Amino acid sequence: ISEKSAYVPYRFSAPASFGLGLLHENKRHGRRKTNAFFHSNVILMGASLSDYYMAGNRNYNLANGFSWQMGVNFHGGKIFGAALTYGGFLFFTWQGYDSDIDWNTVNPRTLNAQGDESQALAQAVRFKMSLKLSDRLYLTGMFSNFFRETDYRYFDRVFSQTSEGKLMLTCKF
Repeated sequence: ISEKSAYVPYRFSAPASFGLGLLHENKRHGRRKTNAFFHSNVILMGASLSDYYMAGNRNYNLANGFSWQMGVNFHGGKIFGAALTYGGFLFFTWQGYDSDIDWNTVNPRTLNAQGDESQALAQAVRFKMSLKLSDRLYLTGMFSNFFRETDYRYFDRVFSQTSEGKLMLTCKF
């Protein structure tokens, strides 16, 4: 959690993007399969959490940038599976506001700014394991670690990190 804003560090979005990806699958060992993938995108319109920009109910910067994701999945027959993924976003917010702006005299709905001028790097690493207990019952454990580092033009750099662990029991009908 960011000490500056007390927000979770991984709130980001890329609703308008395009890119390419590669996928390789290896099925040479009977029921065991392994696949690996890589995707890369150009983000035409995205958003990342801002630690400083609070205009109305908005606490994010509009941005352009890049994203990527890579990983490997292993399926050990019908009993066991594991996955490791890494992904990231690099956002650039180009049009900010003056550092000496008087927020008491500004209407945040008409302010011509994307947010705080900044460069944000958000990354996520995830490890997942699944075990089949019976025909319809599965046990899954997952660990995720999220990082965000944002360099602002007029404010201090903010680094934040958080982790989560999940243990799930799933019944398929």
